[in-house]
Amino acid sequence: MSFVGNYWDGKNMTYNQSFCHTTFMILAPISAIIIGASIALALVIYFFNRKSLKKVHELRIQSTLLEGSVAPIDYEYPLVSKILDGISIGLFWLGLSLISILFPLLSGFDQIHGTTATIYLILTYFLGMFYQLWRMSIYQSSKYNFIQRLILVIKQFKILLGIQFIIYVSAAYILPYVFDKACICIYSTAYGLPIIMDMQFSTQLTRGYWFDKVCKDGQLCHFYATLPQDTMHEVIFNVHVGQDVDSLSIEIQNKRQYQKLPCQEFPFPKSIEIRGQRRIYACLFRNLLSGSDYDVSVYYKDQILKNSSYRTIPSSEDNYELVILFGGDYGYQEEGRQLARKVVNVDPHIILIGGDVTYDNGHIHCYYSNDLFLSIFEEQFDYMDRVVPFILSVGNHDVGFNDYANYNITVSDDYGPLYFVLFPQKQENGIIPDIKNRVTNNYHLIQNILLFGLDSGYLQTHESQVPWVKNISEQYPDFARIAHYHVPMYPTCFSNSSYMAHWENLVYAQKHWVPLFDELDFKAAFENHVHQYKRTYPLRQGQKSQSGTIYFGDGSMGVITEKCEEKFQTFLQGAPFENLFETVLVENSEHFWVLIADKYGRVQYEARSPNYDVIPNSRIQQRFFMPHDDL
Repeated sequence: MSFVGNYWDGKNMTYNQSFCHTTFMILAPISAIIIGASIALALVIYFFNRKSLKKVHELRIQSTLLEGSVAPIDYEYPLVSKILDGISIGLFWLGLSLISILFPLLSGFDQIHGTTATIYLILTYFLGMFYQLWRMSIYQSSKYNFIQRLILVIKQFKILLGIQFIIYVSAAYILPYVFDKACICIYSTAYGLPIIMDMQFSTQLTRGYWFDKVCKDGQLCHFYATLPQDTMHEVIFNVHVGQDVDSLSIEIQNKRQYQKLPCQEFPFPKSIEIRGQRRIYACLFRNLLSGSDYDVSVYYKDQILKNSSYRTIPSSEDNYELVILFGGDYGYQEEGRQLARKVVNVDPHIILIGGDVTYDNGHIHCYYSNDLFLSIFEEQFDYMDRVVPFILSVGNHDVGFNDYANYNITVSDDYGPLYFVLFPQKQENGIIPDIKNRVTNNYHLIQNILLFGLDSGYLQTHESQVPWVKNISEQYPDFARIAHYHVPMYPTCFSNSSYMAHWENLVYAQKHWVPLFDELDFKAAFENHVHQYKRTYPLRQGQKSQSGTIYFGDGSMGVITEKCEEKFQTFLQGAPFENLFETVLVENSEHFWVLIADKYGRVQYEARSPNYDVIPNSRIQQRFFMPHDDL
């Protein structure tokens, strides 16, 4: 759909477009009302002076008949008329100014070019100036025609008009700069101006007030890990450094193994402001020993930029428990920071986040929300002296639009989204794919678990992923299957008119994924998006079954619990999912889940609150498989 079509239709938009559209829908009627009031006031003035003007016209005719020529007879307008016309002019300018705000806003969100915004602003200036000169010209002598009266007004008020011209034209050039590289970041209270709900607005200009350059020259600013398919023997180390660091290598070693590899550089979006610019590197290590600790050093030439350690994921042959911390919808708010600080207590092998990872809305100019996310977790890794790898699935605030929005994006080096730029989760023949070739569905082998990260309707449909899941499952038939994704199939709260869930998504998920999970005997599914807490009974075909799938959720890892009206709660008597939930919280439900599994297939889950208390009734045990005699 075209730019104009998008804004006319009001659907199928990115969140940036939606914000601009909403702003327009608010400002346009207000502006129209104000301009309408201005014109209405001009009509009132006309009718107020009509009787006197008619008398002047009659006198002019009489004078012409007596003297044989048109004699100018001027009418002295009453003071109240001039005051009302001044108000009319002021209202007209106010109405134009309100709607003019939209142009720099559109340029700030890359919907139109900054030059185009300036041209539109100048055109509105000329429109407003024409109205002002017209209203002022009626008070000039009637012996002059319309054009002459305009010229007289310009000469008479040249200083005032000159000041207006300078102010408005300056604003036309300055405002696009003020709004340049705009960002609306959600659930991130560190930077930005609060607007509505939990949204923070910032631009390149305002961000300069809050923070300096993120990655300074010669320094490392981020070091974290993500996991490709074979998590037990492979890892991807990701490094952000200053722009002058033109090469990077990483060394890992323990008593049994040593590797040192050059890292692969990936492009960072060039349109991001200078204080956000950096170089990003990723280094893929393979053939590692499972369940082992490694010392890790990051090198720039001969200089060590970072020392840390890494623990590979245990395999079924290692006598170690596997610990996974999982949740979704991470928010850089007080609750989110508290939960992040509890990573030290959990001491996990993996941190799994099921979408809405950094809330940058898929917009590269909200890059700093990724920095905040990485920094709070890196603080914990530094305290542990061990980097814990991430596994992620995609959410609406990672790509910047709703599920099944019929909005297509092309993943690219220049425009991201940064979810793809910063978090590689796949290797192909020993190579990390280019950014444009990264996808929203991935799988990971973790001990005896085959974990599927699915796309719940953003860049791929539910149906399109079914053959892929079946194909991968056939390759690893002895692994217990788990899925993690963003939008739940069994939400605790549902309202088709709200963000919490959409009817279309629920229909497709229930139609394509529930039968798939039943057929392939999925043990668990980690759901998110609704910002609440739940665990279902084991379910098969939408009914309780001891051999069914347990659905955990609903994504409140730091974002404040969203209030769900009772009429939208799906678990109450008479509601669609009555008797399917074993435990639910719809208030104060900020949490993450912890999975602890051993090589014999015994699994325990529990949910923890921001103060690290176990949420009541959250603990449950499950058996993924019965051990073989030789184990």
